[in-house]
Amino acid sequence: MDTALLLILWRRPSETKKLIKAIKKIKPNNLYIACDGPIKKDFQCSQNVKEVKRLIETEINWDCSIKKRYSLENKGCKIGCTDAISWFFSHEEEGIILEDDCIPNNEFFIFCSELLEKYRFDNRIWQISGNGYQQGIIRGEASYFFSKYPQMWGWATWRRCWEKYDKDMKDWENNDIKKNLKKSFDSIKIWLYWKIIWDDIFYHGSPDTWDYQWVFTCMLNSGLIILPNKDLVKNIGFGPLASHNKNSKNSTLFKDYQNNIFPIKHPKYIYRFIEADLYLENTIQVKSPVRFYLKLILRFLKRKGARFFHY
Repeated sequence: MDTALLLILWRRPSETKKLIKAIKKIKPNNLYIACDGPIKKDFQCSQNVKEVKRLIETEINWDCSIKKRYSLENKGCKIGCTDAISWFFSHEEEGIILEDDCIPNNEFFIFCSELLEKYRFDNRIWQISGNGYQQGIIRGEASYFFSKYPQMWGWATWRRCWEKYDKDMKDWENNDIKKNLKKSFDSIKIWLYWKIIWDDIFYHGSPDTWDYQWVFTCMLNSGLIILPNKDLVKNIGFGPLASHNKNSKNSTLFKDYQNNIFPIKHPKYIYRFIEADLYLENTIQVKSPVRFYLKLILRFLKRKGARFFHY
């Protein structure tokens, strides 16, 4: 495979070994590897990171160009992943990105490569995702459809898009931008869901992540996201070593990957599939409206006396 591939790794040797085994089947010619450093004074984390690096040296044994970026200290998810992706796109115009817990099937790589080329100069398209999370529901008559929601468990994009990314979301301070974004959401419930997330990131620096900012960037630019009608990547990272997805029960929402998406059939028209986005909103984002609103009330009470809505 000629399309450039970035692997973002850290402290999970078992998952890393499975990921390398998966990419070995397609033997990418152009490979980038970024690995964050261990947490200070955490012996087990240090040993795990060393084992990940050992796997890189011993398991990647096919003929390919490899560029490595190893951090000596732990940067965390937000800075570590952001720096890795920015480093990748400082060398490449386009490419595929996989974190250590995202295990793709062979078709994922061909799917991304073909669509990276097809939409290379189409500024409406911002990302190609490896999953659609529609639980077997087929959207439209093509192999994929268009959404407003980036899915980052195996994805691809172009430098032209990533160069607009801002991990600190400075545009969130602009009230006109907030008002315009609010109009783009299908319901006040979903707007509140995302507003809470973006408020936390901008005003409180929490959680330590990079992907919610990418969602903000794509939505701010009205970017369309390609989602396949068959999931092509499986996430195996739920558990105690995960940065965020520590509850293994949540993994039941996401099925194993599926095969036979080929030959790829392209949609006749480019438009957002609203029904698919509503499904994502109600099954993944706000799974329980009652729990969501209770959480909203508790959140307000917890921050009583502080500015909750930053308008």
